Amino acid sequence: MTDIIEKIDFNRIWPGFAPSNIKVHNTEGDLDCLAVAVRDMFMAWRNSKGGNAPRDVATQTPPDVDNLQLKLAENHYLVKAFAENSMPDLQQFAVMRRARGRIIGDALIREMQAETRLGLHEFCRLIELNQKSRADFVDAAAAHMTTLRKPEELLNDNKMATATGCVLCLALTQLGFKFDHNTQRPLFEAIDFGKTPLELILFPD
Repeated sequence: MTDIIEKIDFNRIWPGFAPSNIKVHNTEGDLDCLAVAVRDMFMAWRNSKGGNAPRDVATQTPPDVDNLQLKLAENHYLVKAFAENSMPDLQQFAVMRRARGRIIGDALIREMQAETRLGLHEFCRLIELNQKSRADFVDAAAAHMTTLRKPEELLNDNKMATATGCVLCLALTQLGFKFDHNTQRPLFEAIDFGKTPLELILFPD
């Protein structure tokens, strides 16, 4: 596996990213293990730069019916934004999120902090995976989109934060956004979504 790692374009995964001396188990042909190894290197690299490695988080999503309904709609638009390369859907995602903020307040900030930490690292793993196997990348991205569509996953905070953050990064990248990770600011708040719609459309026909 070491020979494969030496051929990886780390800077393409994230500007300035360089591999560390983490021990890598030699698992021939296991692309998922390779992706995890690179993700761990990324975590170590970010720590060396003063970033915060992902950890178990308890965002404690408020079980408010209106919040959960908007969250499911938010996820719907995020999936569409990535799957259809759609800026209008990304903007509607932003509208839904801001509406949720008016309901749950600071709980949304904690949620966005978690999705930034966990989602960014998962995004890194998928980008590396895509360099080795497009099919495996597609499967991994599809798994996260499936998570976002499932109402039963809405209160699974870590899993939802990982999926939301990762798919948001994928959608932004695909739509040509340039973004950097700021440990003091959630990724969502660092993005200019442009002029967003005023109307809340929970689920379009």
